[in-house]
Amino acid sequence: MTIIAKVKLLVFPLSLYPLVDLIFKAINNKLGPDPATALTHGLGEWALIFLLLSLAVTPVRQLTGINKVIRFRRMLGLFALFYASLHLIAYLAFMLAWQWETLLEDLYKRSYIIVGAFALSILIVLGLTSTKGMMKRLGACRT
Repeated sequence: MTIIAKVKLLVFPLSLYPLVDLIFKAINNKLGPDPATALTHGLGEWALIFLLLSLAVTPVRQLTGINKVIRFRRMLGLFALFYASLHLIAYLAFMLAWQWETLLEDLYKRSYIIVGAFALSILIVLGLTSTKGMMKRLGACRT
């Protein structure tokens, strides 16, 4: 097993730790007076953190000259998609109670929800095209 594979085996469970922590806090009533908001915001914050981590891989590679860090970009990006999807589900379930009419009102009142929906749609496309088969079909990027 290569060193990269060993590090990935460490990074993967560490990337799940925020979810485990939020679930633990929810089970033990440690999310504060408004647990729905705390859970939704926590998932959204972790989605943003993983998005920023995945975007930081290329500059880190360029600054340090360690080219092998690029192998973590896809995993970090997929975790960003994972947490963003959970954030959306938590928002729809806990904040809107699956009331779709309320979603339309929220879209009108809170423009940042439109930005989030746009960002999630981009993450979904990137996630769908991140498999080895899709990358092979799309061809190598030659920049």
